[in-house]
Amino acid sequence: NIFSLKNKVILVTGATGHLGLEISKGISDSDAYIILTSKNLNKLKKIKNNFFKNVNNVDIFKMDITKSSSITSCIKYVKKKYGIINGLVNNAYSGKDGSLEKINEEDFLLATKHNLIAPFLLIKNIIKLFTNFRTNNKLSIVNIASMYGIVSPNFSIYDKNVLTNPIHYGATKAGLIQMTRYLACYLAKKNIRVNAICPVLISTKG
Repeated sequence: NIFSLKNKVILVTGATGHLGLEISKGISDSDAYIILTSKNLNKLKKIKNNFFKNVNNVDIFKMDITKSSSITSCIKYVKKKYGIINGLVNNAYSGKDGSLEKINEEDFLLATKHNLIAPFLLIKNIIKLFTNFRTNNKLSIVNIASMYGIVSPNFSIYDKNVLTNPIHYGATKAGLIQMTRYLACYLAKKNIRVNAICPVLISTKG
């Protein structure tokens, strides 16, 4: 491995998705203890048993990031079982595709819950329950944003046979990037690093 995460405890949201699974496998291959989270427990069980070499270092937890009580329960579970957390990857997203004319208020609110409120609550709960970041427990937070949080989609590449890049996705990913900047400055004094990754288009074929 290029780097080692041996004995580090890392939580990944949206671990059953295409990107979340690849992120999780990379973390696991670097010898970390990884907690895979998703609202779909059956998928969590399947990917744990089918995609990871060392299942003894892979933990799963059913978490619905649109519910604050579920987020709190997850962080309490990590605190009780591991007593430490070294990494958080805010990756989970679920939302409706569609044109401006088809997107409604509920779609926008759901995207906001996934891309802004859930990462905020996860980070806040971690800071509340874990207090030793300034000493032996450094924390790294990685927010999975998007190129569409920085630039507008090129609509010439979309047609009626392709799902339209929705307005609420890019808008809330842009908010996540700004929240990352804010938290990176605000939490630096606590020895907490906060970064964002902005992936480009990802093929899910093959």
